[in-house]
Amino acid sequence: MTLAILNHPWLLDGFAEEWAEIPLRSPVLQQLRAGILHAYAMQTPLDSGAVRTQLSVDGLEPLVLQVERAI
Repeated sequence: MTLAILNHPWLLDGFAEEWAEIPLRSPVLQQLRAGILHAYAMQTPLDSGAVRTQLSVDGLEPLVLQVERAI
């Protein structure tokens, strides 16, 4: 689901609060979700490129790459 949000961040408009409450066991996914939600809260444009740029600025690009490789 995290990769789907990375690729289609506009989906957060419909269920950001619900996604934020889903329990995640992986610390990587927890950090990445927190970063995505932070970008969303900062009103980063809801396109994949802008969210990925913000995650990179926040130092989370290695986590993005890790999730992409896992799929």
